[in-house]
Formats: sequence, C-alpha cells, structure tokens
Amino acid sequence: MHHDRWTSLRRRARPLIYVAGLARLLGFRQALSLALARTRRSNVPVALRVPGLSHPVYLRAGGTDLNCFWQIFGQRDCAIDLPRPPRAIVDGGAHLGFASIYFANRFPQATIIAVEPEAANYALARQNLAPYPNVHLVRGGIWCHDAWLAIKNPHADSWAFRVLEVAEHAEGSCQGHSIDSLLRRFGLDGAELVKLDIEGAEVEVFGRGSLRWLDRTEALVIELHGKRAESVVSQAMNALGLAHRRRGEKVIFVREQDRAPLGVPRLAQH
Repeated sequence: MHHDRWTSLRRRARPLIYVAGLARLLGFRQALSLALARTRRSNVPVALRVPGLSHPVYLRAGGTDLNCFWQIFGQRDCAIDLPRPPRAIVDGGAHLGFASIYFANRFPQATIIAVEPEAANYALARQNLAPYPNVHLVRGGIWCHDAWLAIKNPHADSWAFRVLEVAEHAEGSCQGHSIDSLLRRFGLDGAELVKLDIEGAEVEVFGRGSLRWLDRTEALVIELHGKRAESVVSQAMNALGLAHRRRGEKVIFVREQDRAPLGVPRLAQH
C-alpha cells in the first residue's frame, strides 16, 4: 500500500518537475511564454533560446514537440563521451533536428547527416538546421536497403511516424536509405556516432540490412520500440564489443577498445 501511494505521488509530481526543469533550462519568462503558447494549442512554430546553443530552436508549442525537445536539451539523452571528436554523425529519425542541433554545437567539425521522412517535420527541421553548414538534411527514412517508403500511421503524434516499404514513387512516398548508401552519398567511409530513433524500423535495419557501417562506429544511440526490436538489435550487437547503458528513453552502446567482444544483456523495456 505504501509503495502504491509513493508511486502515485511520483507520477503526480512529474508535471511539476518537468515545468521546473524547463524554467531552469529556458529561464522563467521564456518558460511562461511557452506555457501560454501551449494553452492555445497552436501549430505555429515558436523560437526558443537555449543556453549554449548558437541559434534559436523552433518547435510547435501545441503538440508533442516539447517532449522531444526536453529529451535532448533537458534530459540530455544524446550526451555521450567519446575518446575523440567524431568526424561523421548520422541522425536517423531526426524529427525537428533537435539531436542534430545538439551534435552540431558540441562537435562543430563533424559532418552530420540528418534523415527525416515526414514532410511537416522535415520542413521545420530545415528551418532549425539552416544555420549549421555542417548538417546535411535528407528527406527520407532509414531502412535495410534503398527503397521507397511511406508513412503507415499519418495521424500519429509527430515523433511517432512509422514507415513501410511501398512501390516506387507511390503517392506520398519518400526515399528510404541504408546507412551504408547514405555514407557513400556524402563521400564518407563511416560514422563514429550514429543516433537512431526510427520507430520500429530498427528491426529491418539490424535484422535484414548490411551492418558494415558498424565497423567504424564508436557509439550507437538508439531508441528501441518493442521486444522484437530489442531482440534483433541485441543479436546484431552481440559480437561487436559494445557495452550498453540507458539514458532516458535511449540505449547507448559504446565500443570499449580495450575489451573483448561481450554479450549484450537482455534490455529491459521501460
């Protein structure tokens, strides 16, 4: 009974902690302005000034964009230490470009490829990423091979779009890319850091696609969607010598140079 009461109290406290965290990150005035904009549930983009970033970040105050914003800049889901600055980064499932913005400010010398399949997200990501010449935004999806993809759940929240393979140039389709072909397109022989939030397509990428790109990858930041994805990714990573840990909703695999390949333990879904 005591445990249930404590759990209930923690759940009730989350919105207050969230608001307090936004106020600390953005300042009271900006957080208040954002809260008022959210009450209007408008899809008109608002600009947020985040300490440490060289340019404003745009998002739709009335939807779920703020949750994704908080994951990257508040919880710092993609914060990771590498032995050396990465030369190349892939941001698969870029949404509005928040992770790419974080990477571009932290690793300004890196070439960053950001990939987003949904048209409205892509348009706002283009606005967010325009000031960063080292970020190359691609309209498309990450897949196991080059193919044509379409959004299978067009009425989902903006962060939850899933793709499926369709006939070439089908209505509403976009190009799907394997990670290997993306790297070749930009003249890269690998990417030391890969972030994937591709809403279940990790089953295709790790289950059916070539994983040659992982040979040069030092760290993988991935959000896993369901037990099947956990199993497929764990099997694929099993022999690569990457240790894993959780950060927020992401699982981070990091190559440990001085250790032999290790088995990846079963990942608990939260």
